[in-house]
Amino acid sequence: MKVTQNSRISRTRPSKATTGDASSPSVAPKPQDSVAIAGIPKAELTPRVMRALTELMQEVATLRHELAESKARMDELTTLAFTDSLTGVFNRRAFVAELNRTLAIVNRHGQAAALAYFDLDNMKGINDTLGHAGGDAAIKHVTNKIKENVRQSDVVGRLGGDEFGVIFNYSDKESASGKVQYIRDEIVNTPVKLGDETFSVGVTAGLAPIVQGTTAEATLDLADSAMYKGKKAKKSAG
Repeated sequence: MKVTQNSRISRTRPSKATTGDASSPSVAPKPQDSVAIAGIPKAELTPRVMRALTELMQEVATLRHELAESKARMDELTTLAFTDSLTGVFNRRAFVAELNRTLAIVNRHGQAAALAYFDLDNMKGINDTLGHAGGDAAIKHVTNKIKENVRQSDVVGRLGGDEFGVIFNYSDKESASGKVQYIRDEIVNTPVKLGDETFSVGVTAGLAPIVQGTTAEATLDLADSAMYKGKKAKKSAG
Protein backbone atom coordinates (compact mmCIF):
# COMPACT_ATOMS: atom_id res chain seq x y z
CA MET A 1 0.00 0.00 0.00
CA LYS A 2 1.32 3.45 -0.87
CA VAL A 3 2.13 5.42 2.23
CA THR A 4 0.49 8.84 2.24
CA GLN A 5 2.73 11.68 3.16
CA ASN A 6 1.51 15.02 4.49
CA SER A 7 4.04 17.78 3.94
CA ARG A 8 4.40 20.46 6.53
CA ILE A 9 6.37 23.43 5.22
CA SER A 10 7.82 25.89 7.69
CA ARG A 11 9.15 29.20 6.52
CA THR A 12 11.62 31.40 8.42
CA ARG A 13 11.39 35.16 8.29
CA PRO A 14 14.13 36.93 6.30
CA SER A 15 16.77 38.19 8.71
CA LYS A 16 18.58 41.48 8.39
CA ALA A 17 22.14 41.31 7.05
CA THR A 18 24.74 41.65 9.75
CA THR A 19 27.52 42.59 7.34
CA GLY A 20 27.82 44.73 4.27
CA ASP A 21 25.89 47.79 3.26
CA ALA A 22 22.84 48.36 5.44
CA SER A 23 20.96 49.38 2.33
CA SER A 24 21.58 46.00 0.67
CA PRO A 25 18.54 43.73 0.73
CA SER A 26 18.78 40.76 3.05
CA VAL A 27 18.73 37.28 1.47
CA ALA A 28 15.93 34.95 2.66
CA PRO A 29 16.92 31.34 3.31
CA LYS A 30 15.23 28.54 1.34
CA PRO A 31 12.12 27.04 2.93
CA GLN A 32 12.84 24.02 5.11
CA ASP A 33 10.63 20.96 4.54
CA SER A 34 9.43 18.84 7.42
CA VAL A 35 7.60 15.66 6.28
CA ALA A 36 5.59 13.58 8.75
CA ILE A 37 3.75 10.28 8.41
CA ALA A 38 1.23 9.45 11.10
CA GLY A 39 2.78 12.19 13.20
CA ILE A 40 6.32 10.79 12.94
CA PRO A 41 8.95 13.29 11.75
CA LYS A 42 10.87 12.46 8.60
CA ALA A 43 14.11 12.14 10.51
CA GLU A 44 12.69 9.19 12.44
CA LEU A 45 11.35 7.36 9.38
CA THR A 46 14.06 4.80 9.09
CA PRO A 47 13.59 1.89 6.65
CA ARG A 48 12.60 -0.31 9.58
CA VAL A 49 9.96 2.16 10.77
CA MET A 50 8.65 2.55 7.20
CA ARG A 51 8.26 -1.22 6.85
CA ALA A 52 6.44 -1.43 10.18
CA LEU A 53 4.11 1.43 9.22
CA THR A 54 3.38 -0.10 5.82
CA GLU A 55 2.56 -3.49 7.36
CA LEU A 56 0.34 -1.83 9.97
CA MET A 57 -1.56 0.14 7.33
CA GLN A 58 -2.01 -3.01 5.25
CA GLU A 59 -3.45 -4.79 8.29
CA VAL A 60 -5.82 -1.88 8.93
CA ALA A 61 -6.95 -1.96 5.30
CA THR A 62 -7.55 -5.72 5.54
CA LEU A 63 -9.56 -5.34 8.74
CA ARG A 64 -11.68 -2.59 7.18
CA HIS A 65 -12.38 -4.79 4.17
CA GLU A 66 -13.35 -7.73 6.38
CA LEU A 67 -15.58 -5.46 8.48
CA ALA A 68 -17.36 -4.21 5.36
CA GLU A 69 -17.88 -7.79 4.17
CA SER A 70 -19.25 -8.79 7.59
CA LYS A 71 -21.67 -5.86 7.60
CA ALA A 72 -22.87 -6.73 4.10
CA ARG A 73 -23.40 -10.34 5.21
CA MET A 74 -25.30 -9.22 8.31
CA ASP A 75 -27.53 -7.01 6.16
CA GLU A 76 -28.15 -9.96 3.84
CA LEU A 77 -29.05 -12.26 6.75
CA THR A 78 -31.37 -9.61 8.19
CA THR A 79 -33.12 -9.33 4.84
CA LEU A 80 -33.48 -13.10 4.63
CA ALA A 81 -34.86 -13.25 8.17
CA PHE A 82 -37.61 -10.71 7.54
CA THR A 83 -38.38 -11.01 3.82
CA ASP A 84 -40.41 -13.60 1.94
CA SER A 85 -38.03 -15.13 -0.60
CA LEU A 86 -40.62 -15.61 -3.37
CA THR A 87 -42.32 -12.22 -3.31
CA GLY A 88 -39.83 -9.87 -1.71
CA VAL A 89 -42.38 -8.48 0.76
CA PHE A 90 -42.30 -8.90 4.54
CA ASN A 91 -42.74 -12.42 5.91
CA ARG A 92 -45.22 -13.06 8.71
CA ARG A 93 -42.70 -12.34 11.50
CA ALA A 94 -41.75 -8.96 10.06
CA PHE A 95 -45.35 -8.10 9.22
CA VAL A 96 -46.50 -8.77 12.79
CA ALA A 97 -43.64 -6.58 14.04
CA GLU A 98 -44.88 -3.78 11.77
CA LEU A 99 -48.43 -4.34 12.97
CA ASN A 100 -47.24 -4.00 16.58
CA ARG A 101 -45.51 -0.77 15.62
CA THR A 102 -48.73 0.57 14.12
CA LEU A 103 -50.64 -0.48 17.23
CA ALA A 104 -48.17 1.43 19.41
CA ILE A 105 -48.84 4.59 17.39
CA VAL A 106 -52.60 3.98 17.47
CA ASN A 107 -52.51 3.52 21.24
CA ARG A 108 -50.42 6.63 21.80
CA HIS A 109 -51.86 9.06 19.27
CA GLY A 110 -55.20 7.57 18.24
CA GLN A 111 -54.07 7.28 14.63
CA ALA A 112 -56.57 5.68 12.24
CA ALA A 113 -55.43 2.41 10.67
CA ALA A 114 -56.90 -0.75 9.16
CA LEU A 115 -55.76 -4.25 8.34
CA ALA A 116 -56.71 -6.16 5.19
CA TYR A 117 -56.40 -9.93 4.81
CA PHE A 118 -56.24 -11.35 1.26
CA ASP A 119 -56.57 -15.05 0.42
CA LEU A 120 -56.36 -16.62 -3.04
CA ASP A 121 -59.35 -18.64 -4.23
CA ASN A 122 -58.84 -22.22 -5.43
CA MET A 123 -55.08 -22.27 -4.97
CA LYS A 124 -55.13 -26.05 -4.93
CA GLY A 125 -56.81 -26.11 -8.35
CA ILE A 126 -54.12 -23.83 -9.77
CA ASN A 127 -51.36 -26.06 -8.41
CA ASP A 128 -53.09 -29.23 -9.65
CA THR A 129 -53.62 -27.81 -13.14
CA LEU A 130 -50.51 -25.72 -13.71
CA GLY A 131 -48.08 -27.13 -11.15
CA HIS A 132 -46.04 -25.18 -8.65
CA ALA A 133 -44.90 -22.78 -11.36
CA GLY A 134 -48.54 -21.75 -11.79
CA GLY A 135 -48.96 -21.38 -8.03
CA ASP A 136 -45.84 -19.23 -7.78
CA ALA A 137 -47.01 -17.08 -10.70
CA ALA A 138 -50.39 -16.57 -9.00
CA ILE A 139 -48.75 -15.56 -5.71
CA LYS A 140 -46.40 -13.13 -7.46
CA HIS A 141 -49.34 -11.69 -9.40
CA VAL A 142 -51.28 -10.97 -6.21
CA THR A 143 -48.18 -9.47 -4.57
CA ASN A 144 -47.51 -7.16 -7.52
CA LYS A 145 -51.09 -5.94 -7.73
CA ILE A 146 -51.16 -5.17 -4.03
CA LYS A 147 -47.82 -3.35 -4.14
CA GLU A 148 -48.87 -1.34 -7.19
CA ASN A 149 -51.95 -0.01 -5.44
CA VAL A 150 -50.84 0.88 -1.92
CA ARG A 151 -49.05 3.93 -0.57
CA GLN A 152 -45.50 4.11 0.67
CA SER A 153 -46.83 4.43 4.22
CA ASP A 154 -48.73 1.13 3.93
CA VAL A 155 -47.18 -2.25 4.77
CA VAL A 156 -47.49 -5.45 2.70
CA GLY A 157 -46.66 -8.94 3.92
CA ARG A 158 -47.10 -12.57 2.97
CA LEU A 159 -48.69 -14.25 5.96
CA GLY A 160 -48.80 -17.81 4.67
CA GLY A 161 -48.78 -19.85 1.48
CA ASP A 162 -51.48 -17.88 -0.34
CA GLU A 163 -52.42 -15.33 2.31
CA PHE A 164 -51.40 -11.68 2.40
CA GLY A 165 -51.82 -8.80 4.79
CA VAL A 166 -51.85 -5.05 4.22
CA ILE A 167 -51.63 -2.42 6.95
CA PHE A 168 -53.33 0.78 5.80
CA ASN A 169 -51.78 3.44 8.01
CA TYR A 170 -53.65 6.73 8.42
CA SER A 171 -56.85 5.17 7.02
CA ASP A 172 -59.95 4.10 8.88
CA LYS A 173 -61.88 0.97 7.90
CA GLU A 174 -64.30 2.84 5.65
CA SER A 175 -61.50 4.60 3.73
CA ALA A 176 -59.53 1.38 3.36
CA SER A 177 -62.58 -0.55 2.15
CA GLY A 178 -62.64 1.16 -1.24
CA LYS A 179 -58.92 0.53 -1.73
CA VAL A 180 -59.31 -3.15 -0.83
CA GLN A 181 -62.11 -3.56 -3.36
CA TYR A 182 -60.04 -1.84 -6.04
CA ILE A 183 -57.05 -4.11 -5.37
CA ARG A 184 -59.29 -7.18 -5.46
CA ASP A 185 -60.71 -6.11 -8.83
CA GLU A 186 -57.24 -5.51 -10.22
CA ILE A 187 -56.13 -8.98 -9.16
CA VAL A 188 -59.22 -10.70 -10.58
CA ASN A 189 -59.52 -8.76 -13.83
CA THR A 190 -55.85 -8.89 -14.86
CA PRO A 191 -54.82 -12.23 -16.41
CA VAL A 192 -51.71 -14.00 -15.19
CA LYS A 193 -49.12 -15.00 -17.80
CA LEU A 194 -47.31 -18.31 -17.52
CA GLY A 195 -45.25 -19.03 -20.60
CA ASP A 196 -47.68 -19.08 -23.51
CA GLU A 197 -50.69 -19.53 -21.23
CA THR A 198 -52.81 -17.06 -19.31
CA PHE A 199 -55.14 -17.72 -16.41
CA SER A 200 -57.19 -15.77 -13.91
CA VAL A 201 -56.81 -15.61 -10.14
CA GLY A 202 -59.64 -15.16 -7.69
CA VAL A 203 -59.11 -13.58 -4.29
CA THR A 204 -61.20 -12.87 -1.21
CA ALA A 205 -60.42 -10.06 1.20
CA GLY A 206 -61.38 -9.27 4.78
CA LEU A 207 -60.89 -5.97 6.58
CA ALA A 208 -60.63 -5.01 10.25
CA PRO A 209 -59.94 -1.72 12.03
CA ILE A 210 -56.74 -1.42 14.05
CA VAL A 211 -58.01 -0.03 17.34
CA GLN A 212 -56.57 1.00 20.68
CA GLY A 213 -56.20 -1.61 23.40
CA THR A 214 -56.06 -4.68 21.15
CA THR A 215 -53.20 -6.92 20.03
CA ALA A 216 -51.63 -7.80 16.69
CA GLU A 217 -52.90 -11.38 16.77
CA ALA A 218 -56.42 -10.30 17.74
CA THR A 219 -56.48 -7.83 14.85
CA LEU A 220 -55.24 -10.48 12.45
CA ASP A 221 -57.95 -12.85 13.68
CA LEU A 222 -60.63 -10.21 13.04
CA ALA A 223 -59.43 -9.59 9.48
CA ASP A 224 -59.06 -13.33 8.88
CA SER A 225 -62.60 -13.96 10.11
CA ALA A 226 -63.93 -11.24 7.83
CA MET A 227 -62.13 -12.89 4.93
CA TYR A 228 -63.65 -16.31 5.72
CA LYS A 229 -67.10 -14.75 5.84
CA GLY A 230 -66.46 -13.53 2.32
CA LYS A 231 -65.41 -17.04 1.25
CA LYS A 232 -68.63 -18.51 2.68
CA ALA A 233 -70.70 -15.84 0.96
CA LYS A 234 -69.09 -16.75 -2.37
CA LYS A 235 -69.84 -20.44 -1.87
CA SER A 236 -73.42 -19.70 -0.90
CA ALA A 237 -73.84 -17.57 -4.02
CA GLY A 238 -72.75 -20.54 -6.08
